[in-house]
Amino acid sequence: MIEDIKDMLADRQSKELFECRYAYMLDGDDTHYINEMRVSQKYNGLPDWAAVGNTCVMWGCGKNTRLYSFMAISIHTTVKACCDSNPDLWGMKLYDMTILQPKNMYEKYGDLPLLITVECETIRNNIFDLAIDIGWKESDIYFLCLEKNINKQYFPDFIKFDVSEYFVDCGVLDGKSTLDFLQLNPSGKVIGFEPSPESYKEALFLLNNLDFKLINKAVYSKQGEVTFTTNGGMDGHRIMKGGNCTVQATTIDEELINENVTYIKMDIEGAELEALKGARNTIIRCRPKLAISIYHKPEDIVEIPQYLMALLPEYDYYIRKYSHACKFELVLYAIPREGRY
Repeated sequence: MIEDIKDMLADRQSKELFECRYAYMLDGDDTHYINEMRVSQKYNGLPDWAAVGNTCVMWGCGKNTRLYSFMAISIHTTVKACCDSNPDLWGMKLYDMTILQPKNMYEKYGDLPLLITVECETIRNNIFDLAIDIGWKESDIYFLCLEKNINKQYFPDFIKFDVSEYFVDCGVLDGKSTLDFLQLNPSGKVIGFEPSPESYKEALFLLNNLDFKLINKAVYSKQGEVTFTTNGGMDGHRIMKGGNCTVQATTIDEELINENVTYIKMDIEGAELEALKGARNTIIRCRPKLAISIYHKPEDIVEIPQYLMALLPEYDYYIRKYSHACKFELVLYAIPREGRY
């Protein structure tokens, strides 16, 4: 089964990324992420933050930094000190370093470049402003989570787009992927699904001048109410047992029964496989291009390719990574051979 998946991946980068993530699925060893980052950097180039130099200081010491970002940093540089905006972390240990207050770190190490390790763009930008106010020069501040190929996420060079694309955005969140699609294809058609009440309202506000339809439902394998968590954070809003609210779920087959869709993107926090099952008829009927996140659950690296490759054996399959900093943003592309360059 595993060799069958590897054989159907279209290029060496995809095969190497699959091997790294599959190894993590087997033993849970986080060091496999280092190998995954190295593979991505081998094919896509070093991230801009690698220019930080031999020694730096780091701002951002939360859970995901402790697990993943520090490993990424250690590939390229030595961290002399660390700080965090959260007072609850001050004085705690991150490996052999004491987590400092930001001002105290600047007083001791303000001559060193600063690497901001936070994934969330809004928080990251707030930290940047704080760092400038404290005294760091803009030219000495780097962002760990900005990657060379991030702007190509969901729209890579090996996919051919034409003027009549019909884009289905599952997991609209802040609307970035919808905006990216419409920049590539201003005359294209878009329908989006976003179950989170907060994100749905934000997306409506941000995209209110654009010609698209947004549905406040989750996409899944069946219709009905599902339990949902809106706690946010790095794990996102997701369908899960014991969630703090209920939302309406629907299927792509039901919602788009008479539509000729050409491209489906899914980043829906672990519900991708179930949503694909609910899109089976549409996928077979329309033969769309697919961009599916495969990082939310360890088993996604096997189960999602296995499902799609059985359904669409004549497609070409690629895996790409869009974060040099952590385990996130691993995407499987399934492309009909008539839909690639």
